[in-house]
Order: sequence, then structure tokens, then C-alpha cells
Amino acid sequence: MKIELAIALCIIALPAAAAAEDLLKVYDDALQSDPQMRGRVMALWAIAFLGSTTIGGPVIGFIGQNAGARWGLATGGLAALAAGAYGVAALARRPAQHP
Repeated sequence: MKIELAIALCIIALPAAAAAEDLLKVYDDALQSDPQMRGRVMALWAIAFLGSTTIGGPVIGFIGQNAGARWGLATGGLAALAAGAYGVAALARRPAQHP
């Protein structure tokens, strides 16, 4: 592996790990703060940690095997962007809550 590739992967992996840690903290806060949200938050945890890998892993593997590794990575990236766009749109539709 070239050193430039290793450095680039580290530059990408560190912010991704920090974002994942922040997301876990948000889920944990929502789970502890609002009893009405507890079931929804636990469902998100189950999807994030159990369901997404068992479904997405074989799909991305199939794409990577048949179309190439770059297409597999691109598909994962597009899925992440689509999920982010959906989340932003869902938050924009939500009415503002004032303390």
C-alpha cells in the first residue's frame, strides 16, 4: 500500500469515527431523556448495529465483485449521502421545538 493512500484513509477514517461516536451519543441522550422516544431509539440502534450490515454487506460485496471495488465504494458513499439527505429533509419538515 502506498503511503499516500494510507494517509488519505486515515484522514477519512478519523472524521468518520468521530461522527459515528457523536451519533451514538445523540442516540444515548435521546434514549435517556424522553421515555416516549425509547422504543424508536432502540429500533434505530438495532437497525444500525444488526440489520444494516447483514443486508448491505452482501449487496456491496456483489457489486464489488461484479462491477469492481470502486463501484462498491461509490455505492456505499451514495447510500450514505442519500441517508444524510433524507435525515436533513426529515428534520426540516419537523416543527421547531422551543424550550
